Amino acid sequence: MSGRLEGKVAVITGAASGFGAGAAKRFVEEGAKVVLGDIQDDVGQKVAEELGVNFVSHDVTKTEDWEKVIDHIKVNENKLNILVNNAGIGHRKPAHLTDFEEFEKIFNTNFRGAWMVSKAFTLDCIKNNINGKIVNISSVHSFKSTNKYSLYSSSKGAIDNLTRGMSIELGKYGIRCNAIAPGYV
Repeated sequence: MSGRLEGKVAVITGAASGFGAGAAKRFVEEGAKVVLGDIQDDVGQKVAEELGVNFVSHDVTKTEDWEKVIDHIKVNENKLNILVNNAGIGHRKPAHLTDFEEFEKIFNTNFRGAWMVSKAFTLDCIKNNINGKIVNISSVHSFKSTNKYSLYSSSKGAIDNLTRGMSIELGKYGIRCNAIAPGYV
C-alpha cells in the first residue's frame, strides 16, 4: 500500500462485482475511504464488508438515489474527491432487433446515469472548492465494435465523448475527467 489516496474519499458505482469491486479493492489498498454503490444490495453489502468500507444502495438512473449517496458522504465522510462511473450493463443484440425498452435501459444506465452522477459530483466539487477526479469506465467496444454490439458500443462511445467534453469544461475548476476502455471483465 502506497497511501497515494490517503485522506481521499471515492465513490465507485456498479461496485458489487467485476471491475467495480476490483477498483474498490485497489482504492482501499491506496488508502482511500471508499463508498460502494450498486443496485445489487446483498452482493454490494458483502463486498463492502470484506473491504471494510461503506455501501449505499443506489440506481444510477435515479436522481434521488444519487442524492442519497451525496447525503451519506456528507454525514459520514464530509467530502467527496473521486468518482468512478463504473455502473453499466451489457447488450449483445443487433440494433434492428432491439426494442425501445432495451434501448432506453442501455443508454439510461451506461450514459445517462454516468452523466447524472458526474453532474451531481461536479456541482458538489465546485460548491466546496474540491479538485475532484472523475474516472469514466468506457469499453474497447467504444472504438472497435463487433457483431451484435452496436448499441452497447454507441453507449460507451457516448461516454468517451462526454469525458472529452467535460475534461475541457471542468479543467478551470480543477476537476479532471478521464476514461479508461477495458475489454471484457
